[in-house]
This record gives sequence, C-alpha cells and structure tokens, in this order.
Amino acid sequence: MTEHIFIFGGTTEGRVLSGFAETEKIPCYVSVATEYGREVLPESMKFCRILEGRMDGQQMIRFFRKKNITAVIDATHPYAVEVSRNIKSACHECGIKYLRVLRAPTPLPESARVFPSSPAAAEFLSGTKEKILLCTGSKELSAFAAVRGFADRVYARMLPLESSVKAALRAGLPEKNLILEKGPFTVQDNIRHICESGAGILVTKDSGREGGMPEKLEAAEKTGCLLIVIRRPEEENGITVGEAERIILEKWGEGK
Repeated sequence: MTEHIFIFGGTTEGRVLSGFAETEKIPCYVSVATEYGREVLPESMKFCRILEGRMDGQQMIRFFRKKNITAVIDATHPYAVEVSRNIKSACHECGIKYLRVLRAPTPLPESARVFPSSPAAAEFLSGTKEKILLCTGSKELSAFAAVRGFADRVYARMLPLESSVKAALRAGLPEKNLILEKGPFTVQDNIRHICESGAGILVTKDSGREGGMPEKLEAAEKTGCLLIVIRRPEEENGITVGEAERIILEKWGEGK
C-alpha cells in the first residue's frame, strides 16, 4: 500500500508544501478548512488530494488509519491552537510522525501594545475613544463585542464568506462596518481600509511575514494608528518550511 503524507494547510506554508509534494510527485492529502483555503491552491493537482472542511480528532484518527498516513505536517495558522492540539493527539494515537511547521514572529515597534488574548485587548479598547479596525478574523468578534460602543466604533476586515457575515451579525456588528476582502493586502490596501473606516486603532494578530504583518505595521505607522497585537500562543518545537521540504524529499522522494 502506498504511504501518504497528510498536510494540514489553509496557509501560505501549506500551499508551498503541497506544491512541493506535487512537483516531486509525492502522494499526499492536503486538508483545508474553508473554500478560500482551497482557492489558494493550484487548480489541478495529480498527486495531492484536497480535502475541504474541518475534521475533529476522531475523524482524523479514522482517516489516518484508513489511508495509511505515515506522517502528518501541521502547517496550520499559529493561532489555531485547538486544531494543532487535535492533530498532535491523533498522531500520537495512531503512532504517526508529527511535524509542526512554525512561522517566524514579527519584530514589533516599541509603540505597539501587546495583549495576551482578545478579551484582554477588548478590555483595554473599552477605555479608548477612537474607531477601531479589527484584522483578527471572524472567530474573534465575540470577544470584541464587549468593547464600549462596539457597533459604532468597530470595523472588521474579514474574508468575503457568508459565515463571516453571520458571525459579525451575531456579535452585533452591522454589515456596513464590514470590509469583506481577500488578501494578500499591500501597504496601500491597509492604508485604504484604515482611512475608509476612520480607524485610529489597528488590532491584529502576529500573522508573520506570510500573513502580511509587515504591511500592516507600515500602514499603521504611516496613518498614525495605535497598533494593538494579540500575542501568539507559545510553541517551543517545530521546523521551517525548508526543513519540512527536505524531510519530505529524503523520506518520500523518488531518490530515497
């Protein structure tokens, strides 16, 4: 039976690694949570099979065993803590090698205010008066709903998905306060969104170079926005994309 690698992607790193496996003709499965995650992958792939939709721990275990998965590469977003925890647990249950691809953190300016969580940032924001542009994703909206004047002061940039709009409306954010666009965003894109919303505060996660963090930092500096950053969960062990490519090639490549 053919051995397969399983890549959890939906990120720049996942796209790069699946493209590498395809180029090297290495059979693999690539999991993306959303339609947008599928869109950023090449349209036709012969060796990589794309799976769209979220999987819980038990679904992972069943799939790994059924498809003879021998290694899993976790290239999910740095803030997808629960997903990574489920992947790691499923790998342990199946006795499968687990490789975590880490994204380098972004050096932040001294003026940035860093908070350990969205609720902590929301508490601080309640004591401010400026309009706020959230670039933290739809999942974080409920935490920021506690901000004083939420429906009047807060604007959110999210993927143009029905689920995003529904999440915003559930949180109490009117549709007119939504910027529904797909990245990657340039410095000018970020400046335009800041100006359109009238924001004096930009809130973001440290999405790294791959997630357009340098462009956000420059836009905040040029517009004089106060930068609020949600600190990353700590990850001690992991590898780079380049190291993951080398492991894939050495273990599964034609010249192995």
